[in-house]
Amino acid sequence: MLNEVTTVLLGTAQDGGFPQVGCTSECCVNVWSQPDQHRLPCALGLIDPSEKKRWMIDCTPAFPQQWHRLNQVSPVEWGLNGIFITHAHLGHYTGLLQLGKEAWANQSMPVYVMPRMMHFLSNNAPWCDLISQGHIHFKVLQHQSDVHLSPKLTLTPIQVPHRDEHSETIGFLINADGNRAIYISDIDHWNDTALDIVSQIQNCDIAWLDGTFYSMAELPNRNRAHIPHPTLLDSISAFCTLKQTDKAKIHFFHFNHSNPILKVNSAERTKVINAGFKIANDLDQWP
Repeated sequence: MLNEVTTVLLGTAQDGGFPQVGCTSECCVNVWSQPDQHRLPCALGLIDPSEKKRWMIDCTPAFPQQWHRLNQVSPVEWGLNGIFITHAHLGHYTGLLQLGKEAWANQSMPVYVMPRMMHFLSNNAPWCDLISQGHIHFKVLQHQSDVHLSPKLTLTPIQVPHRDEHSETIGFLINADGNRAIYISDIDHWNDTALDIVSQIQNCDIAWLDGTFYSMAELPNRNRAHIPHPTLLDSISAFCTLKQTDKAKIHFFHFNHSNPILKVNSAERTKVINAGFKIANDLDQWP
């Protein structure tokens, strides 16, 4: 039984999961028959056993499986006390439909969103049906404004640069009884002066950071400008001057299906680990 605030990674893949639909390359074809290697899209569970409450960051297309995973590490009777949405891309909000009348038919789930995200959901079907039918209600977030979830747990949204076609993109600072974490699944680059990612890493205990691609060589036919993310090679360079103790705080996640670090024995995975960083796994837990 848990006895302190705990986080659990409910998924570590990019929006489409791993293996990914439509992929006929070796990276996915050989994995379909190996369910132990499958990864769900990024989401984080937050559990406060003293309050018997639970929350989730992001509501992915794999929400049913991630709900089940949350119930494997904490009692289902604690329910779900709210969902935080980072942005309006496939893997981060489309699971909200599972709250509707065709599935859970939940009543009045608190959904924490930034203002543009709220406007997007409120003005487009089928999302607006969740509101009119009473399945969800919004709690509006503001950049760097604390949300006190319990006496021991506070979340602070931080706006980050990313493709913002329909909404803002945010990460979260998590303060759990004096311990600090940072969660950024999607970002265009680490050079945002307002974020000051190096200081954020130095001041936290664990950092889950965007590791979508190892290098752009994975996607030779794609324009990087259309899918901006810092590659793992970029990140190794950006964080190379950190102390070893700070590098060890970084757990990369949000892996695209093409990312070779998903192969346990790959040279690319070894390079990331030898550089002092960690690679997150589904169901990793941290008290």
